[in-house]
Amino acid sequence: MATKPVVLLVGVTGMLGYEIAHAILDKGAMELRALVRAEGANDESKKKKLDALKDKGATFVEGDIMNLASLPAAVAGVEAVISAIGNDPNSYIAGQTNLLEAAEQAGVKRFVPSDFTGDYHKLDYGDNFNTDMRKRFFEVLRQSSVPYVSINNGGFMEVMLTPFIATFNLEAGTFSYWGEGDELCDFTSYPDVAKYTAEVVADESLANVTLEFAAEVTTFKQMLAAYEEVTGRELTQQRLGSVADLKASIENAKATAQSPFEYLGRQYLWIMQSGKAKLEHIANERYSQIKPVSFREFFSRLSNT
Repeated sequence: MATKPVVLLVGVTGMLGYEIAHAILDKGAMELRALVRAEGANDESKKKKLDALKDKGATFVEGDIMNLASLPAAVAGVEAVISAIGNDPNSYIAGQTNLLEAAEQAGVKRFVPSDFTGDYHKLDYGDNFNTDMRKRFFEVLRQSSVPYVSINNGGFMEVMLTPFIATFNLEAGTFSYWGEGDELCDFTSYPDVAKYTAEVVADESLANVTLEFAAEVTTFKQMLAAYEEVTGRELTQQRLGSVADLKASIENAKATAQSPFEYLGRQYLWIMQSGKAKLEHIANERYSQIKPVSFREFFSRLSNT
C-alpha cells in the first residue's frame, strides 16, 4: 500500500487551523502532522482539540516556529507546509521565516503561508496592520526556492459577528455600517476556507500562485437582509458615515492610539468597502465539488445551534 504524502500544519489549535486539520483528515489524501508547542499539551482547551484530531489520525511533533533549531524534525519527510498562525506581530514574520528556512533545507515542495484575507497585494503599506505583515513576509517567500501557494478568501463570515468588526450588535439589536451598504465584498466561512486549503495543498500542479475563493460576493445590506430573513429579527440600521469618513476615522485614530488593534477592525472594513482588496479572480470552479455556504445558510446554521 502506497504511503500518503505528509503535510505539516502549524497553528492547528487556532480557529482556522483546527478546521484545516479536519478538512485534511476528511479528504484523506495526505497524512496530517501538526506542530505543537510543549505548553499546548497542558492547555485543556487545546488538549481537547488535539485529542479529537489524534482520534482521526493526526500525529504531532513538538516545536516552536520561534526556535529554528526545533523545526528540522518537524519538516523532515514533509511534502507541504501550511501555516495557519495568528497575527501576532512578534512571530508572524520571524516565525514563518524560520519555518520557510527549515522547509527549504528539507526540500518541501509547497508552502502555504498564513494569508487568508483579501487581495493584500493591491494594498499599500499602512492600509491595514495585519496585511502589512503579509506583504512583508511575501517578499521573503518569493525569494525562497520553496514553491508557494497563497490562498485569499476575502473576509471571514464568522468575524462579521464579532465586536472586532462591530457591524452586528445582537445584544443591542443594531447593524452598523459605513458607506452606502451596497459595496460588493467577498466572504467565506472558516470551514469552507479549510476545505479549499485541503484541496490546494494536495494539488501537486500548483506552484508560485495565489488562488482566490469566495463563498459569497455580497453587500452589507444584503448580509443584513439574509440575517433578518433567517432569524425573523429586524435590526436597527445605523449608517456611520461614508467610506471616506471611515478612512478619516482610521487616520485620526492612528494619531492617538496606543495600539493598532484600536482601529484594526475599521481597517478591515475599509479594505473591503473601498474595494481596494477586492478579489478579482475567484477560482471556486477549480474545486467545484466544494459547495460553500452563503450568508443565508451560515445564519441558518447559527440559529439552529
